[in-house]
Amino acid sequence: MLVVAGASMLALTALTACTSAVAPPATRSASATASATPTRTPTPTPTATTVAFSALAVGDCLQDPAGSDELEDITYTVVSCALPHGAEVFALPSLGDGAYPGPEGTFAAADDLCTNAFTSYVGVSVYDTSLNFSDFTPSEGDWNAGHRQAACVIFSTQGRLVGSVKGIGGASAQTVP
Repeated sequence: MLVVAGASMLALTALTACTSAVAPPATRSASATASATPTRTPTPTPTATTVAFSALAVGDCLQDPAGSDELEDITYTVVSCALPHGAEVFALPSLGDGAYPGPEGTFAAADDLCTNAFTSYVGVSVYDTSLNFSDFTPSEGDWNAGHRQAACVIFSTQGRLVGSVKGIGGASAQTVP
């Protein structure tokens, strides 16, 4: 079972779909002259990709975390950071070796590691910004199966993020409702 630390993570549990269509390119008529508007090449529409927990990477922007309570079955929808998204992965720290430290132990370790990583990633302390973070930690069963990594994700209580928050320092994150 994957455990999510922090009550504020409840805002990230709704799963939404993201679809859009690309308009066909504009065309020129046969009588176009050199001063006519050239053919427009459509900008590719960013696509969403569903990935397993083990495939997450620092800098991934997540539509919203979703999946079952078993770590190996958890999937995340990774989207372009340019699109509105619910969270951004900012660290994937190892929680160490040895015996399972219990939920409190994994929460405490992940919280410390994520707090330190937050400052490095954003450029300002979590205590000096409107951004917040949560972490996903392994359950005892996952720990015993060898999953010893936490996932630290940044989110905003002001709405969905637009753009990456990496290196923004004290600037306000761009959000939409």
